[in-house]
Amino acid sequence: MTRKLLIVEDVYAPRALERMLRRLGLEPPTILRLPPCSGKMERVARAHLEAGSRLAVLADAEEEDPAEKEHWIRTRHRLPPHVPVIVADPCVEAIACQALGLRGCRDKPCRRGPVAAVDAYWRRRRRRGYRKRMLPLLLEEAAATGQLTLVPEARRLLQWLRDP
Repeated sequence: MTRKLLIVEDVYAPRALERMLRRLGLEPPTILRLPPCSGKMERVARAHLEAGSRLAVLADAEEEDPAEKEHWIRTRHRLPPHVPVIVADPCVEAIACQALGLRGCRDKPCRRGPVAAVDAYWRRRRRRGYRKRMLPLLLEEAAATGQLTLVPEARRLLQWLRDP
């Protein structure tokens, strides 16, 4: 079996993605948090590719164009075309926001778009505001809706995980 490695930039994403994938009945890959601007990311990616691992990268677009961010990550780290670089637009909360059927999920900046929508949702459902450390609960709740396959970034990630 080929080892799979998912590189993410968000501090809370490894735990959040593990919970989301387990909720979907999938075995999570190895998930490492590495900033896309770091030299370490390139060294780790290169070593895993040379060892035969399947690699994917998940990053936030923030206020950038997602295609430009993908191109920058791919060229900066010399990633081959078969490595998916999935850019959440504008941030990983947008994936959950869209799966939960909220409004403003693609508005930029992230704090005024998906994070604001998720915060309002969280206040209605949990009677407290959303904080970034709650991302694992948020993605797990989004997975429970069965709507993640309608979100392009989630669909690409799930397709990568299911491919042999």
